[in-house]
Amino acid sequence: MPLLEGDASASFRTLAEASLQALYAAFPPRATLDGIHDHDGRLGDWSAVGIAGRTASLRRHLGRLESTVLETLTEEDRIDALLLGARLRAELLDLEAVRSWRRDPGHYCRLISEGIYGVAALRYDSPQQRLRHAA
Repeated sequence: MPLLEGDASASFRTLAEASLQALYAAFPPRATLDGIHDHDGRLGDWSAVGIAGRTASLRRHLGRLESTVLETLTEEDRIDALLLGARLRAELLDLEAVRSWRRDPGHYCRLISEGIYGVAALRYDSPQQRLRHAA
């Protein structure tokens, strides 16, 4: 039985939220900059195991997204689905083919500076707590 437009959109929004939560777990400085403080003080797992886990997560989310029939979504969700698919594919391309985490010497410097910037510039907690996160 095909999903009704409202059901398909609700299912897509659940997928989009799961994808966003996975993004924040993988890139904690991004979460901090977006006002999500569940991962403050972390930089993400850039080990081989961490990258393999992130790649698997991206593939799972992309597979679920690709099984979504775009025509069953609302117009807004259809646009969001196309954008989400492009973001997932771009990150997979970077992790698997470009491999900036391995080839770009500035990758880790940017990661650290973005992490420190988020906890230093945003006044979401006491200066002492933000200093602990930066450390």
